[in-house]
Amino acid sequence: MTDYMPPARYALLVGIDLYLNTQSRTHDDGRSCFISSLAGCVNDVHTLQTFLRGESQFTNLSVLTSSPSRPPDHNAQPVEPIEQLPTFHNIEREFGIVHERAGPGDLFFFHYSGHGARLKRVKSSPHGRSDDPSLITVDYGCGKPAIRGWQLNAWLERLHEKGIQVVVVLDSCYSGGSWRDDCRFRTQDLTTVSNLHIDEVSAERFLLEPISRDAVLERSWLINPDRFTVMTACDTDEKAAEIRVNGKRYGAFTHELLEYLNQCKAQQSYVTYRTIRDQLKNRIQGQTPRVFGRDRLLFFGSTEPFSATPLVAQIAGDIVTVPAGRVHGVHLNSEFAPFPPAPETEFSITEVGDFECNARISPQMAQALQTSRCEVFPTRWCFGKETVRVVVDPSFGQNFQGRLHECLQSRIASPIEIIEHIGNHELDTNPLRLEKRGENVEILGPESLVGYAGPVRGLQYLKSNDEQLASKAAVVLAHLSRFKHVRGLRAEASHKPPPFKVIWDPNDHAQGVPFPNGQHFRFTFESKSNVDLYLTVMDFGPGFLIEQLYPQQDSAKKVTSGSTQSFPFKVEVPIKLKSGCLVGKDVTHRDIIRTLVTQGKELSWKSLELPAIWNADQLQLGGGKSYERDVTLPKSFPSDFEWWVQDIEIWTMSSPA
Repeated sequence: MTDYMPPARYALLVGIDLYLNTQSRTHDDGRSCFISSLAGCVNDVHTLQTFLRGESQFTNLSVLTSSPSRPPDHNAQPVEPIEQLPTFHNIEREFGIVHERAGPGDLFFFHYSGHGARLKRVKSSPHGRSDDPSLITVDYGCGKPAIRGWQLNAWLERLHEKGIQVVVVLDSCYSGGSWRDDCRFRTQDLTTVSNLHIDEVSAERFLLEPISRDAVLERSWLINPDRFTVMTACDTDEKAAEIRVNGKRYGAFTHELLEYLNQCKAQQSYVTYRTIRDQLKNRIQGQTPRVFGRDRLLFFGSTEPFSATPLVAQIAGDIVTVPAGRVHGVHLNSEFAPFPPAPETEFSITEVGDFECNARISPQMAQALQTSRCEVFPTRWCFGKETVRVVVDPSFGQNFQGRLHECLQSRIASPIEIIEHIGNHELDTNPLRLEKRGENVEILGPESLVGYAGPVRGLQYLKSNDEQLASKAAVVLAHLSRFKHVRGLRAEASHKPPPFKVIWDPNDHAQGVPFPNGQHFRFTFESKSNVDLYLTVMDFGPGFLIEQLYPQQDSAKKVTSGSTQSFPFKVEVPIKLKSGCLVGKDVTHRDIIRTLVTQGKELSWKSLELPAIWNADQLQLGGGKSYERDVTLPKSFPSDFEWWVQDIEIWTMSSPA
């Protein structure tokens, strides 16, 4: 029997402090091109190298650096031998070695610290671009080629096609869209530097594949973030700064990234890329770290955890502020707790604004939040004035009904009624229901909520003792209640005519309804507004999953006035539901594609996300009493803020099992 071999981890770390210049390049006006040197990039690499070897078990680690033998000037030379310098050919060589040695399931991590710039196009550059965002190599100022974004994408794509997981970190200015200079920012203006023959030659070998998704990073780098995870130090219009720590310079982004990861290691906690991004946003001033692509994965992991997505709160005195408000369905008395959870650390919301909410906390609670790096998650949802009603079969008995009420109270802060349904008495509303079918226990809901008549699919509970059954049922009932509440937020949106048009078309002129399983669609968003809009598209799946569909990263997509955004997507029935099809019958499943559009403010909607209902018990939820329940006046909307919601229902057929 072959022994199990864990996936290998490869890394290439590039840091350039000393840039070489020989006046080989000139600007259009004849001025010599001079690339200024930096001070913190090699320190970034050395610190990362120590972390990767000691904390992340990287055994295949390559380093290319350029550091001066004395304070850099026009005549300084790097201390490294030429084969270890970050030239175009040396970096390309290292990518080739990884491609040759790594296999499916292995991980490749590429980190770049140094200058980045927009360069003039070459003949092989993609059409429709005025320039090429590029990583500036150590000898670019000596007439050697830089690494253009679309060339970097070609190297990454080769690894991806081999089944290698790719993670990229760019600590440079036009990184979200790349530059450090004498003011200790990593950026320079090279848009007027003339191309040389070697620039054309080095680009001719690359064949470009069409990009399937539209995102900020694709327009700037032509990197396809849907296939990789890409972390950048700043947004497209920002500069990546250097900072001094204990007498040494580092990239602010890389330094804070490693500080945070070391804290997580000390606390034995696991984090996703999107959580890292949220933490660094609060730690770094003047630049906005971004994550593109597969941001839900665990850091250096290959799985997406089924857990509540933590929100990063802020503490000021005895007030904690959570970045979720009325537009996210937060009401007074909703409760949150530090992540990961600890006993008796829940706090209750006492003030709800449009985009955030506040709670008054004790010094002990503030300390608990600081220990958790201010990451919080919801433990008990309040649905405003709505009462959660559950109708149960009388055969469950009073003991079970009482226990179910207790379990629901630990998850829902709204009033709860457990109603015993006797005879053919019709209820005034359409509540959730709990019924017995022989040895099976079924959970049902109104057809408008679940999308069909009959029990909720994907679940199968055998009758067990009251304690276990009540606990399991409460998880599902609370999940359905939150799903219903989020769907209902549409009624709170603006009733003004929307300044946009949404078009969705099935490929191959497919005729619905229902569509065949695996049907492809194209979603097109046309702005009719004279100001910027912010677009997010979410999927409310047939497994009662709520997930952001577009953009792939957590943030919203900025749509400029009069422009259009378009992307393809495919609808497939979850395996869990396909296996549950009734024998001899076709079963239809509903996806609701929700378009969320804001004007005047970009919002994150990640607090709306839910896992599929059969994974709902993997959410780490709490319960119990909270510290304070003071009530204050809510905040008001900004005068220019509007938001709209549009839903599209897509019905899909799954064949009999």
